[in-house]
Amino acid sequence: MQIIYRENGIIILINFLIRKISGAKNPIEIRFYGKNLHIRPGTPDLNVAFSCFTGEFDELRNLKSRHEAGIVIDAGGYIG
Repeated sequence: MQIIYRENGIIILINFLIRKISGAKNPIEIRFYGKNLHIRPGTPDLNVAFSCFTGEFDELRNLKSRHEAGIVIDAGGYIG
């Protein structure tokens, strides 16, 4: 929750927490590690985003040169 507070402020954090506690699944736009994401508060979306932006793809990122553009698409759909 610190990352939400740090990048979005207290109002967005409170809004996110209220929606999460109530089980709301409609997405809320938040800034997360410098990217704008739509996260559904009552789902595992935040945990998945956290794992994707904090090291899961570092090995793949290091396989290409710094000057090469690239995109990683994780299309696993929570299947492991």
